[in-house]
Amino acid sequence: MVNIQGVPSVRLTVRSSLYVVAVSLIAAVGFTDQSPWPILLAALLAVPASFVALPCYYLAYGLLALIPGANPSSSSGSATFAPDGRMLTSVSTGMPAAWFTITTFVLGILTLAVAAFVNVLLLRALAERRRSKGPVTTLSSPQGD
Repeated sequence: MVNIQGVPSVRLTVRSSLYVVAVSLIAAVGFTDQSPWPILLAALLAVPASFVALPCYYLAYGLLALIPGANPSSSSGSATFAPDGRMLTSVSTGMPAAWFTITTFVLGILTLAVAAFVNVLLLRALAERRRSKGPVTTLSSPQGD
């Protein structure tokens, strides 16, 4: 289904919706657990659009990291303990800001979800192009030679 401007319609089928949701859920597991393999799996499932989406994510990540206090370049910490081994106080500096961590997680998940959605649109556009360039049939005239 193509509209007037030649852009495929956005209507999703169940199969394409499940694909986008699956990529999103796998990415969410990877970002929330801070585990690289689910993120890589989601990126592989979202190929070819992820080839553009992931560099855009890292560009946005870098720009967010430039905001003062977002992501310090070094970290340190100290703690004081009681004679029996209990921790009395603990101070740590250099941890990323909570808003930075949450924003980059959400941005990463959305990036891979949008990449999967773009793949759905690309496949539909390709299918529509193939349908429109189908075999040409001609009608033979009923004249006898």
